[in-house]
Amino acid sequence: MATSEELVTAVLERLEEVGTGQPIANEDTQKVSKALPRLFRFLLDTNAVLQPIEPSDIDDAQFFPLRSFIAWKLAGDFGLAANAALVAEGAQAVEDLKTLARINRGTRDRLRVDPALMIRRRRGYFRISN
Repeated sequence: MATSEELVTAVLERLEEVGTGQPIANEDTQKVSKALPRLFRFLLDTNAVLQPIEPSDIDDAQFFPLRSFIAWKLAGDFGLAANAALVAEGAQAVEDLKTLARINRGTRDRLRVDPALMIRRRRGYFRISN
């Protein structure tokens, strides 16, 4: 399980704000940290995830799609709104989150046919001759 601090660092690395060995600027960290609860709520409201995401307990399977989604949504704040790679990666991240949310979470209902769609049978028998 990852934490929101690890997610913030990964988002800033994806946005290429943090180079190797460079310190993270406080204003960039605060900008991403402030946006996390709103973006997590947005994912829940749009049914991309089915349960609220806890900032202190982020599932490992959700980590990279979340990183890509948050980087996509915050790209405009960092001057990268026209970056086609971030747009494509962000859209794919939403689909990945939807897939992760729905795997093995079926309704467990059996398939039923509406009675109005069933063929009515006649109450008689027909003789079959050669």
